[in-house]
Amino acid sequence: MWFIALVTMASLVLVASVGAVVWLAQQDAASADPADDADLRGDLIGVAEQFFVEANTYDFTNVPDYKSRVHPLMTEQNRKTFDATMQQIAGGFAEIKARATGSVRQAAIETLDGDSATVMVTGDAQFDSTRIKRTYYPRWEIVLVHVGSGWLVDSHTELGDSGVFSTVGSGAGAAHQ
Repeated sequence: MWFIALVTMASLVLVASVGAVVWLAQQDAASADPADDADLRGDLIGVAEQFFVEANTYDFTNVPDYKSRVHPLMTEQNRKTFDATMQQIAGGFAEIKARATGSVRQAAIETLDGDSATVMVTGDAQFDSTRIKRTYYPRWEIVLVHVGSGWLVDSHTELGDSGVFSTVGSGAGAAHQ
């Protein structure tokens, strides 16, 4: 009789131990820091780099093409701010036939939580127009927010020598899209 009691007790201890291990594993996974998720970090870097390249690659003789590449990467409020800025500068840039090609040198996540991230991006832009030809080296802080099933640019700030394309403060209401 004592043998059956011992085997039963050992079985209960084994089941409880397995249950505890499973429960602890679930708790650990549920509380995982999003900053530790390599796939998420890769997605965020990818969106920020794509936005940086698209925003720094333009031909102001074809603004609709430019907007069609940049708009899908932005929150609705950021698009509104971007379009307002474009309205102010597009005429002058078109007049001098401004064109540029951007490329990324480096990108890194500065902050990350469950529904937003800040990514720092640096790169090159080859600028050409009827008046100026130069290479400049933009440094941007890009704020991304989680909207639906993806990440969109809620704002960006150029930290280099020109703030012409800054959309700081445009993110109000992005979470309601």
